[in-house]
Amino acid sequence: MPPEQRGLFLAGDGISWTPAWVEGAVQTALNAVWGVMTHLGGHSHPSNPGPGDAYAEHGPVDLGG
Repeated sequence: MPPEQRGLFLAGDGISWTPAWVEGAVQTALNAVWGVMTHLGGHSHPSNPGPGDAYAEHGPVDLGG
């Protein structure tokens, strides 16, 4: 595959930070699908942003120190 189409996207319960296995598995799967989509040049509809589109607003908070 060309370099722009190479990548590794992980999804599943084993990499989730949430306690319920189904919720974490679904969340990480959706994040991986969004990652593959954007990696291959796709994008979300403006009225329905994907997880990466809203990352700056809803991502981790810097607690300082």
